[in-house]
This record gives sequence, structure tokens and C-alpha cells, in this order.
Amino acid sequence: MKYGAQTYAWQMSYGTYKGRIPHILDICARAGFVGLEIETTMLGDYGKKPKELKKEFEKRNMRLMAFGVPVLWGTAGEDEILETVRLSFDAAAPFGGILMSFSIIPPDVPFEKREREQKEFLEFLARLGEMAEEAGYPSSFHTNSSPFSLFHSREDYELLKRFFEDSGMGFTPDAGHIAHGGMDVEEILRLFMPHICHVHFKDMGKNGLWTPMGEGIIPFPELLGCLKEADYDGWIAVEEESPRAVLRPDETMLQDGAYMQRIQL
Repeated sequence: MKYGAQTYAWQMSYGTYKGRIPHILDICARAGFVGLEIETTMLGDYGKKPKELKKEFEKRNMRLMAFGVPVLWGTAGEDEILETVRLSFDAAAPFGGILMSFSIIPPDVPFEKREREQKEFLEFLARLGEMAEEAGYPSSFHTNSSPFSLFHSREDYELLKRFFEDSGMGFTPDAGHIAHGGMDVEEILRLFMPHICHVHFKDMGKNGLWTPMGEGIIPFPELLGCLKEADYDGWIAVEEESPRAVLRPDETMLQDGAYMQRIQL
């Protein structure tokens, strides 16, 4: 298994850190991570300078793990979503067949007809997977546990399992979102193991709020053991959404890196 970071810790202070990929890479290297997953919206000018983006990774001997591609379902039109997807493809071109991890970003209000939205979204997601394959990129889906997410309960995950079986798309499980949805994280990992191609780690407190790694209730050493037992050899990306990371993303990710160093198998 390989360990890296996801840019969301810095995305929560978007105006300060948008486009500051060299700075983020430097922090990741100091934290002991060997890779970075970039949320497309964090690219800044690098979205139009993919060769320069690659040079920044090469300078630090770092790997681009994946692009986190936001799908603003319910808040953006199809053309806007597809433009973000194409930007991700273009930015990834110098790196080769980088994973496109599509992530649903739901609106701030509930969907009127949730079951219909689930069906239509999965049909659209299958199209995105086909586009990625045609462009030479593997793809996966990452869901979340926000109040109006289309996929956050055990029942919703059963729908996703059937989708992965039918479409062949990979799965990016997020330990924090699984726990926040009231599920047992290790059980879900085992259930979805044939589809898992990328993993997100973030921690959650007993109160359901996000917390830095190792300070919450999610048993990460056991999760690593589960993944090792299944011969998972992909990336684990540490992602932060805690209030501390909003105020001090660099410091929090350095702490997360130290935690991962302690528990790595």
C-alpha cells in the first residue's frame, strides 16, 4: 500500500490555497506522504499548464495519485460538469493513466424525488466512466455523507454495489463518510473489496464531527489490516475536514502524516 494526501484540507481555505500546488506538495513531503490527490478545483493556473504541474511533482519525487473530479449534481448543468471533467483529463495528460475519482457534490436542499435522482445520476456516472475509458483513464466513484447526498446509508450502498458490478467502475470508499452514514467501515471494505481501487481515510469523533487522524473513533490500524489481508496494493489518501484543518491545514496534515507513519503496516 502507498500513502498520500488529498487536497481538501487546503480546499477549505480555497481563496488562500487555490493553485498553490508546490506549497501543498512540500507539506506532503514533510509529512512523509509520497503522493497527492488533487481536487480539480484546486488546480488554479496549473489546469492550463499540465507539463509544469508534472515538473512540480518530479522535483519532489512525488506521485500524482488521482484527480478528485467534483460532479455538482443538482446545482450545475451537464455542460458545466463535463467542462470540469475535460479539464481534469487535460491536466492529467502528462502523467499517463491517472485515476479519475468522480465525487458527487449534492445541493444544500433535498432532492424532490430521490430514487429518480439516484437512477439518473448513476446513468450519468456510467457515461463519465465511458468518457474516462475512451480518454485512457481508469475511473472510480466517491460518495459522501452530507444530509442531502444521494448515497450515504447502507441501503444506498447496496445500490452502488450493483452499479459497480454492472458498470465495472471502481470504488473509492471514504472511511469517514462510511462511519458518518452509520455503517461499520471494515464491513463495507470487505463487502466492496472487489471494486475498491482507491481509499480515503479521515477520522470522526463520537459526536459525528470530523476530527484529525487518530483522535476519533475509526479503527485505522484494523482497516489497514483488512486491506492488507485482501492484498490491496493501491493508494490510501488522507483527507481532512476537521475544524483544525480549516484554521491550520499545513500543521494538521503534518500531524496526520505522523499518525500514518506510526500505524503503517
